[in-house]
Amino acid sequence: QPLSATASIQALWSSIRLPVTAKTYTDADGKQFNLTSKPSWTKPLGKDILIIDIDTRQPTGYNQILNTTKVNWEKLGDGTYMDDNIGLTSSAIFNHYLYSQIHGYDYVFFQSKEIGYQHHTWVKVHAIPEVLKNYKFVVFLDADVTVHHMEVPLEWLFNRWKITPQTSLALPQDVTREGCDTCDSKGNVMLSSGVIVAQNIPHTHKIFDAWKSCPNETLYKGCGEWAYSWAHEQRALSEFLRYDENMNPNQNILVSHSS
Repeated sequence: QPLSATASIQALWSSIRLPVTAKTYTDADGKQFNLTSKPSWTKPLGKDILIIDIDTRQPTGYNQILNTTKVNWEKLGDGTYMDDNIGLTSSAIFNHYLYSQIHGYDYVFFQSKEIGYQHHTWVKVHAIPEVLKNYKFVVFLDADVTVHHMEVPLEWLFNRWKITPQTSLALPQDVTREGCDTCDSKGNVMLSSGVIVAQNIPHTHKIFDAWKSCPNETLYKGCGEWAYSWAHEQRALSEFLRYDENMNPNQNILVSHSS
């Protein structure tokens, strides 16, 4: 009996897929990455993890991933060749979906409408807590985020990033730029909302409620500026919530490093 598409993908990657409990990972260039603490996650979580792409753009035009005709795979992601110059979205969907299938995670492309009263990047803050109700973890990846080491499971990365059962959110630190334009008002580099790991525990939903309402200024005076000004939801989280002891009492909002 022929294998399903997912089973075929998993069989193809089975010989190099990193075990969740591996103590080290060595990439193709010979660089070694080690776990530095006792792992919290020792078994595959499978369908308890959702990888999600959230976008207001519609990748349905010519040579987009969700168009109704054939795709020229050699030119997938080529903004000069594809309609609407949103090639990143199509490339991201393909990369993130393939990664989810290799490791048995769920995957969703969430096509969102514009919010209307906030910049469109805020949609992730509204959508993630809704889908999180049905999963243990939701991992949001922005359209410019590519999974390079496809054989490394999220559970292993959770352990490397020191995500524990008490961690509500884990985000990487943004890049450091000249002039510190990725810093908050305290001079600290912002958290990047391009990658968000959200765990379904009660405190996480409390954080999202405060984050969504931040521009209303009911909790955080001055947050209204970030409804439309860059860096939008990222600046709101970094400027207000990460310093709020009620939101982040025990490092519930974790800064995870991508390396």
